[in-house]
Amino acid sequence: MSPAVGVRRRGGPPGGTAGTRSGLAETVRRGREKCWQVLTDPQYTALLGVCLCVLELGVTHWVIQRVPYTEIDWRAYMDEVEGVLNGTYDYTKLQGETGPLV
Repeated sequence: MSPAVGVRRRGGPPGGTAGTRSGLAETVRRGREKCWQVLTDPQYTALLGVCLCVLELGVTHWVIQRVPYTEIDWRAYMDEVEGVLNGTYDYTKLQGETGPLV
């Protein structure tokens, strides 16, 4: 005798498919496996490199658009470059208009 229509069997979803994963859980599991494969399989090195470069390009563009330019940073950088070009490789001795360069 079969169960009545609409009556669920004890211990699982309708149709007697107890023990199978739900569709969402299976999709998440496969997605995690694929991500791990892309990160660790040498076959995907070029793809991963391109993706990281594009991500870096996007982050750099966002920072340039959002962070205001500061003259102090530029002057300090140029003072540091000038000191190194003049032969000062000891960073504790590098000085600029804004004070010690660190």
